[in-house]
Amino acid sequence: MKTNQSSILIVGHDEHLLETRQWVLQSRGYRVLKTDRASKIASIPKEPPVQLLLLCHSLSPLESAGAIALAAARWPGIQTLSLVAESSRAPSGMLGRLMHTVDGPAKLISMVDGLVGQPHHPA
Repeated sequence: MKTNQSSILIVGHDEHLLETRQWVLQSRGYRVLKTDRASKIASIPKEPPVQLLLLCHSLSPLESAGAIALAAARWPGIQTLSLVAESSRAPSGMLGRLMHTVDGPAKLISMVDGLVGQPHHPA
């Protein structure tokens, strides 16, 4: 399988969801990193750069904002996709795109491909 040179960082508290989302995106050819705390973003190597920050719905709005700030300082121009469990919980003033968690893996892949701008097509 070809690999996509784009890197994605997933931040969230639920290890099972982190692993599942990592697997879905890796199967698409992305390089995927994951962490359970925004504070760990500072220890992730700057190279290769991360193009997309994926924020799980398990993060509080304050944690999400902190992760966005840290990632933007580390990788200027990074894209952000926030997963929300309920539309009523969509954080106000949140930067980046939002996706409802019930939309599923196909929608996640589609949104990631669109945000990163380098869709992977299997050989």
